Amino acid sequence: MNNLNSIILEGNVVEKPMFDNTGKLISALFPISVKRYSKTSNNETLEESYKFDIETYGKMAEFCKDKCTLDRGIRVVGRLVEREGKVSVVAEHIEFKPQIKKA
Repeated sequence: MNNLNSIILEGNVVEKPMFDNTGKLISALFPISVKRYSKTSNNETLEESYKFDIETYGKMAEFCKDKCTLDRGIRVVGRLVEREGKVSVVAEHIEFKPQIKKA
């Protein structure tokens, strides 16, 4: 049986990406914040916030260099990886939410 390793996250970029260009491979690493809202039995709203590290490589990393700005809405489709005891998401597809320009 094949194992499925896929995740979809939607949140906001919380730090500027860190870029690494080793000559052959360009990579970008940046965290996003994902929020979840739920109601309690007393009808109070609870907010949960999670932070995920996103890794991108190649042309996608170059694209993120221009588009990943603080608080930019983002949707990431990727897979989970564990390195040195830390879990992160390797992005396979990224969509950026439109930015509203302030007058």
